[in-house]
Amino acid sequence: MEVIEEEKGKCFNCQSENDNQIACKICKEWFCHQCASNKALLYSCEEGKGEYEVCTGCHSLIVSLEDFIEREGIKWCQMTKRGESWMKSSGAWSFMENQPGDINTYLILPLSTDDEEIITKDVTTGRSDPEVFNWEIHELLLRIIGGTYREDIYKVLKAYTSRNPQVGYCQGMNYICMWLLVFLDHNSAFWMLSYLIEKWLLPDFYNGAKRGNSLNGFFIESTVIAGLLDHLIPGMKSSCLTSHEFSDFFSMQPLIQMFVNTVDLESLVFLWDRLASEGSIALIRGVVSIVSIFERNVKKGEHPLKILQQMAGQRIAPQLSLIYDDLMKEITEVRVRRLRGGARDYRAKQWQKSERILEKKLENCSNFSKEEIDILKSEFTKMIEQKRKEPKEKPNVNIRRRGTVFLPDSIQQEVEKYGGGDIGLAKPEFVRLVQNLVPGLAESAESLFDQFDEDRSGYLDFREFTICISVLSKGTFSDKLKLCFDSYDSNHTGILHELELNLLTQNLLSPYIEALGECYDPLLKQKAEQIYTQMKALISSTNGSVVFSEFYNKVIADPVLYACLSDHVGAKEQDLNHVTSAISRSTFISPLDEEKFGKSSCNSCSLM
Repeated sequence: MEVIEEEKGKCFNCQSENDNQIACKICKEWFCHQCASNKALLYSCEEGKGEYEVCTGCHSLIVSLEDFIEREGIKWCQMTKRGESWMKSSGAWSFMENQPGDINTYLILPLSTDDEEIITKDVTTGRSDPEVFNWEIHELLLRIIGGTYREDIYKVLKAYTSRNPQVGYCQGMNYICMWLLVFLDHNSAFWMLSYLIEKWLLPDFYNGAKRGNSLNGFFIESTVIAGLLDHLIPGMKSSCLTSHEFSDFFSMQPLIQMFVNTVDLESLVFLWDRLASEGSIALIRGVVSIVSIFERNVKKGEHPLKILQQMAGQRIAPQLSLIYDDLMKEITEVRVRRLRGGARDYRAKQWQKSERILEKKLENCSNFSKEEIDILKSEFTKMIEQKRKEPKEKPNVNIRRRGTVFLPDSIQQEVEKYGGGDIGLAKPEFVRLVQNLVPGLAESAESLFDQFDEDRSGYLDFREFTICISVLSKGTFSDKLKLCFDSYDSNHTGILHELELNLLTQNLLSPYIEALGECYDPLLKQKAEQIYTQMKALISSTNGSVVFSEFYNKVIADPVLYACLSDHVGAKEQDLNHVTSAISRSTFISPLDEEKFGKSSCNSCSLM
């Protein structure tokens, strides 16, 4: 207990002047003896666990926290009723039940050096420890965790990153993982994390750094929030920043951390209840609701980071629930879908403009030089221009009411200059390109398209197109084999099972079977039999379940499979002239002429 005996001041609560004042161990404010006469058991006090005098307000927080832990039945890394409710209402429970394996299936998979290094740094050096969180979560964790706290978080993060290396690890996931383990066991937390990243959030919300487009999904959501702030909060006109800049600063923490360590505990539980029942739109509704609560601060011109700091010590749950419910009729699924589409198209168009900083990013994440990227940009632009000249479907005669909520002015003006169909390569066009560039992968072309369409826009923008062409034309055998492997991984588990391996075997043999049907060749028949035998041996040796690293090692150790799959994935590097020629042959053929295509040639049998 800290007492000031010489200085005379006012009690923070009753404003009375007292010679002796006591500092509350929680809020650190000074109180008279009457207002700070409550004692409470604290786990998070700097002096260690024990009973300390706290003010009346903070004492009620302790009582509420104790009631919350008991009412929820919270024990670290154990399933709670609320956790089960989140999983079932969100769809994560059904997702988990329909997935092969469990967390242990993925813990044995290899982890990239970069991901392992950053997870280790974020977990084992204290960046996820109770002390880094706000007071309520800090106190909550110290009351429930055991000696395996760090190991538990590491386990879930490693399993997820191994399952989905395309996304990898992103800072902020450690906070979400901690929060999930408060309500769920290891396996359920793993599947909930997988579900929210793969199903709840925009497809590229976290990923992109490896492909030059870090946090693209976040910036799309932030742009949507900016448009809604302009429409719903008049005070934005008085902000020290444009709505777009304000949103980028303010939204980063609540979106990336999904409100963990951003709002008080009651508000956090409320928002996660909404996330479970409404999906990712609750992120947008939540952020706009929070800004609405602090509209007065916005009008004063306070910086969004300062507002976030002030918010950290305030309890906003009562206001939040009321404002959130009021905003639901304004922040609708239809409206958000339209705004997301515009924001996504705007982001995509920036890559085609390719300012130098973006070109540098493309150089770093592709196999192309600046000069080659410029050539590709020229070819890509030709494709877009050609698409504009093609006959368009007649517009729907139903007249739709024009939207009343728009993206920030500067962005909206850019969006209105072009339509989504004029931004990138659609799936049918991509399939024709693969038929010309890598005939062996033609059967997997649609799946390949889905792999590179990171934002699920239905088209490949210039960045996605460049990276795709980079791998198909200049990637290593390992790169191309990984593409092939992933295209058969129908459940996106990182594992090929027997049915998927059998389908791959069937497609490897298909050109041989067709050629033999047209002209019998005993040598060709022998080669087909060897491929079949070796693939069956691979399936048998892996018990019908293989991860990529094991698949790759078995393929390169087997001359028959290596030769066959090298032809199948087009392992030979192709110069840019061949690439641009393939693009030209693919671009100017309308979908109506697709049936005029002959069968793609096979390098193995040299027959059409």
